[in-house]
Amino acid sequence: MDKRRFEHRAFAALKVATLATVILCNPLSRSLSAEPSCAIGMGTVCVDAVQRGETVTFTAQNRETYEVTITINGNLKNMTSSMRLPYSRTLPGKFNGPILTWKANPRGAWSWTYTFNWTPGSLEGRHDSSVVYDLPFHGAHKIVQGFHGSFSHTGDFEYAVDWEMPVGTSVFAAREGVVIGARSNMNEGGPEERYRNSANFVLIRHSDGSIGSYDHFKQGGVAVRVGDRVERGTLIGYSGNTGFSGGPHLHFFVFRAKDGFTRESFPIKFNTASGVTVPQEGAVNSSPGSSSTEAVETAEQPRTTPGNVTGDLRVCGIVDNSGPRNCKGDYKTTDKIFVYVPIKKPGAYKFRISFTKPFEKSQPVNTEITTEADWGYSYFWITPSEERSPSGTWEATIYVNEHPEGSVRFNAK
Repeated sequence: MDKRRFEHRAFAALKVATLATVILCNPLSRSLSAEPSCAIGMGTVCVDAVQRGETVTFTAQNRETYEVTITINGNLKNMTSSMRLPYSRTLPGKFNGPILTWKANPRGAWSWTYTFNWTPGSLEGRHDSSVVYDLPFHGAHKIVQGFHGSFSHTGDFEYAVDWEMPVGTSVFAAREGVVIGARSNMNEGGPEERYRNSANFVLIRHSDGSIGSYDHFKQGGVAVRVGDRVERGTLIGYSGNTGFSGGPHLHFFVFRAKDGFTRESFPIKFNTASGVTVPQEGAVNSSPGSSSTEAVETAEQPRTTPGNVTGDLRVCGIVDNSGPRNCKGDYKTTDKIFVYVPIKKPGAYKFRISFTKPFEKSQPVNTEITTEADWGYSYFWITPSEERSPSGTWEATIYVNEHPEGSVRFNAK
């Protein structure tokens, strides 16, 4: 929530503007810098209060491409507001216009101060309770904090879910939508309050106006950009331990804006290997197609492979001397697709990448390569062909010396 405070007294010759702490309270409560006026040209959501005679007109500007909800409150002395305070309103993306006026009463001295706050989302947003979400990961992970969790799942986060997850695990969109927010430059985390504004995240707006929040990505671990349209199963990033966190995990919840200060989160359910389930703290959730007894990856229980391949398995459109690029998760059937596998230590390894369609019965397509001792990294590529029915959702699983190391899902159209 963006919080600013301004003051004006009628008997002063100049307008006095005092800027208080500016905080954007989205699902991550992240801090932003901003300026006290839209005229300064900074801040994604801003308000101008302009006095002409005995009338103050408020103009709001939303520089985001998505809707936000703003709340204005004030301390009026001998003045009347055109709308009851506090006044909350949803501003469409790129909105710029007047929203409120205050007028001085005919007699006596008058003065005013105001604050405003904003948060992503719409007052009209609703959640379709019939929607069943996909798990935002492959394999099996334990829920370490569920609905109403005592550590941090209260208030705005009442219906959030935390899955224990090693840093670098692939995270996928649990529901289709449009990416409206993303951050990946933070590199600190811990259970102390000083880390509350330090999480990396992805925000995805759904068709019913609700927003899915995926939090605590590793630094540089976001694979999508604001404005991207994503489908279920699209790779959106890699898990981490940034922000207010007691250990490596993925935090997920769905919400709408209630006003410029607060949000309402919603109870949700997931497709799992054992059917449609409501998340329960302590339970192990397994994605469809994986075994419910599959080993759960945790920070204390690392992957059971030799550990030579990092967790950053990626499917990208370009791999060259500059590294992997265009790792968006959606491709044309005619595109050349690279599966990028970095190696921690040079050595001789046998790699096998198995391509399968997780939602269809199909024979896997395998690609193998053996590295020499002086290799510092490796990557594989595959160009879909019509003989292999390439269109649809694919899953690439990497095996190192026949031990499964990780998987990533992508779409070919």
